[in-house]
Amino acid sequence: KAVSELEEAVVSTQSTGKRIPAWNPLTTWSLELIVERCARTKGYSSQPPQFSPPEVLRRVFELFASGFLLLNSPGLNDPCEKEPVDVLGYLTSQEREDLTASAQYALRLMVYNQLYKILGIAQP
Repeated sequence: KAVSELEEAVVSTQSTGKRIPAWNPLTTWSLELIVERCARTKGYSSQPPQFSPPEVLRRVFELFASGFLLLNSPGLNDPCEKEPVDVLGYLTSQEREDLTASAQYALRLMVYNQLYKILGIAQP
């Protein structure tokens, strides 16, 4: 069940990337890594985290909105490479700023129960 929910969160994030221009530069691999890390880092217990796709999507937006792309951070390491490789290293500074601003706006919409605008679905 957790895998299907994780897949659903990845699909939601990818579809957001297709509708919102700021998210277009993100590759499928980088989105999968980000969603997986956001879903798996919930809490500090030894139990696997219980999450819902909207909660994971919110955590992805929180990560980007925090400005982690704008800071001088090591980035997001690719777990499939021996040497440290930042899977987001290809983003320009303008793309990083656009992603941060877009995620901040998406969080504001979520707070006001307007997730449908982010997902591109009819208003409930």
